Amino acid sequence: SAASDVYKRQNLDSDTDGMPDDWSFSSENPKASCVWERSGPGNLTHSVRMSVPDSGERRRTGAMLAQHGVPIREGQWYRVAFWARADDLAARQFLVAVQETTRWQSLLEYQRVTPEATWREYVFVLRGRGTADKNTRFQIWFDGTGTLWLADVRIVPCAPPTVGRWSEGFYLDRPQEWDDPYRFFRW
Repeated sequence: SAASDVYKRQNLDSDTDGMPDDWSFSSENPKASCVWERSGPGNLTHSVRMSVPDSGERRRTGAMLAQHGVPIREGQWYRVAFWARADDLAARQFLVAVQETTRWQSLLEYQRVTPEATWREYVFVLRGRGTADKNTRFQIWFDGTGTLWLADVRIVPCAPPTVGRWSEGFYLDRPQEWDDPYRFFRW
């Protein structure tokens, strides 16, 4: 489907312009930069580095990486996943959301992420809060100064997480420490 194609293309730079295809970068700081790098966590070969240096001005600054035209359906569940790491983020966190851009309605609940200095994978399972095929923006942004690296950014439809637990199939439910009552309660 066309929606699947959008998700598959988002981590390529076929035109070698230094930006992943279908993504755009913006910042109010003229010294800010966004670079497509040949480095990433584990076996991933590329990442995006967004850097915002101190501009010396007192106005608010930050950076945003965005992909336009990401279709969202109300009630559909989506798995938003990416790898991230940061260095000296003034705000100590960044935000992830999908917005409908004519009424500025949030189509997926805002997620606040506090990245670490080393690569870590972040995964969110979110339910669509509206329907839009166009005039949408999947955005990742932070306020202030600092450097944020992102790799393997994906948003894909998935089965509802409220329908039991999965031990087989495409999305496996991995056991967590909480699942072992003997360890947690020391019985």
